[in-house]
Amino acid sequence: MLVDNAQSLEGGVYMGFSLKTQSYFNAAHFLTNYKGKCENLHGHRWQVIVYLYKENLSSQGEDKDMLIDFGEFKQIVRAEVKKFDHTFIVEENSLHPETVRALEQETFKLTFVPFRTTSENFARYFYQRFCALGLPVVRVEVDETPHNCAIYEA
Repeated sequence: MLVDNAQSLEGGVYMGFSLKTQSYFNAAHFLTNYKGKCENLHGHRWQVIVYLYKENLSSQGEDKDMLIDFGEFKQIVRAEVKKFDHTFIVEENSLHPETVRALEQETFKLTFVPFRTTSENFARYFYQRFCALGLPVVRVEVDETPHNCAIYEA
């Protein structure tokens, strides 16, 4: 793991503190321009695991001697992940406009994303999103099944 804010000891070992939390969402998707089972609409119970890292703990305030308050960390992760829960996740411009209108008329909850809906892209998306929210993220794992996981890390 390459970490900008870590001190490397001899042998490439990093000293610091890590936290992780996880959340999940249930959603449907399909892969565009793909020949195989996943080109068809299907669903997953996606699990998102977020890892934080800091060399030093907070030195003052309510977060003294913490990397971040676990409650705050969990709340941030769950709020972002929840946006996808029980939705049909659709890559932008992948469906005919008539199809989108028909799904919306049926009151399906659609979530449009600017990327192909692979686990790898979701791992990168969540990594970048949590960094933008100010978390010291070093790794995000996205599991689409208990046996298959994509990882995006610093």
